[in-house]
Amino acid sequence: MAISVSTSDPTSAVRSFPWPVLEVGNGAFPEGQYSVEVEHKDRGRSFVISHRVQGATLLERWIEEGKALFACAVAAPVSAYRQLLCSSESSHLVQWEPDNLGSHPVFTPMIVCSTDVRLAIEARRDGLNALWHGRAITVPKGARLAVGPTFALQSGLLGLLDFRLDEKL
Repeated sequence: MAISVSTSDPTSAVRSFPWPVLEVGNGAFPEGQYSVEVEHKDRGRSFVISHRVQGATLLERWIEEGKALFACAVAAPVSAYRQLLCSSESSHLVQWEPDNLGSHPVFTPMIVCSTDVRLAIEARRDGLNALWHGRAITVPKGARLAVGPTFALQSGLLGLLDFRLDEKL
């Protein structure tokens, strides 16, 4: 399963941050695209998520320098269960224990800042919108730098169905 976010994707609301964020509707990275691919491992318990960033030079540089980490938030809507799984590797395992959740989990892929960062922005060099040029920003450790759409692997009746090929048909 592949999921992709472009800053030009339509949205009805955009959050505002004092640092640039790559997410739907946020024009900070005009050419930015954040995508993830999910490969099932142990159905209902784990998957491998692979993150990819394109057209966002600043984020790509921070990833190389270790100033940004790949992450996936695991949450259960009917309970208070929340977990953030981080990795320095673009592909990493996301695991959860179904007995702790009370419902099917939802997942939010993201890239987070691994340390406090101060930077004077050069829009062209950093792949940012010209509105950011010359600004001095402070990005706190743990800040979201790129956010993908929240998704679920199972929902409703689909979780009860198991399709199998019948060679006789």
